[in-house]
Amino acid sequence: MNRNKVFTFLGLLLVLIGCKSQIEVPGKYGDFNAFEPIFRLYIQKNNRFVEVYFPAVEKITGKWSVKGDSLILDSEYKSTLENEKDSVVYNEKQIYIIQKNKLINLKNKNFYLKRKK
Repeated sequence: MNRNKVFTFLGLLLVLIGCKSQIEVPGKYGDFNAFEPIFRLYIQKNNRFVEVYFPAVEKITGKWSVKGDSLILDSEYKSTLENEKDSVVYNEKQIYIIQKNKLINLKNKNFYLKRKK
């Protein structure tokens, strides 16, 4: 009888150790500490994202991925001034630490984005 309990316990322990907790990343994030919205991040399920900066309403798009507890944003930004001829393109990589419903900026840990419900 004790042997069965031991094997059952070991089996459950192996199952629990083998299960990885998936981090739910897709959603809407923002700097909700400010009175006026300055920055919003929309993470889509198809591994794409959109960053929106206010009040200029500049948009940055790109692809996202998760590595461990880090969210990696690979963006391509195109700023258009007066017309399509006046534009600047650059690529940027941003890394955030995922903590529950927050994304903490790796470069500035005082800056974080909170998930909007």
